[in-house]
Amino acid sequence: IFAALYRPFIWEARTVFILLSGIENFVLLFLTILVFLKAGIRFVFKQFSENPFYIFCFVYTLSLAIGIGLSTSNFGALVRFKIPLVPFFLMALLLMYNKNKEIKKKKRDNKKTFPI
Repeated sequence: IFAALYRPFIWEARTVFILLSGIENFVLLFLTILVFLKAGIRFVFKQFSENPFYIFCFVYTLSLAIGIGLSTSNFGALVRFKIPLVPFFLMALLLMYNKNKEIKKKKRDNKKTFPI
């Protein structure tokens, strides 16, 4: 799964095309780590269990990543095969990050208002 989502790495690049893909994968890995650190692992798994769209994105991404990761060792083919799963994975990450920010903002705003 990790190979299908985050490889090729930047240091594995031998061509410009693979280097660009490595930069893309580095950004994707950075965003994944950012969401898990900012939102928290418990929040992420809670969102996966509650929201049907996140469930769909997770199952779709996971099933494609398993198939692609196990069957592909060529980086050029790997980059082409993972094109359908990246938008769903990225969309789920960004929506989850945004929802976490909204929840934290509501908590901050509720602390600022004092009842009379």
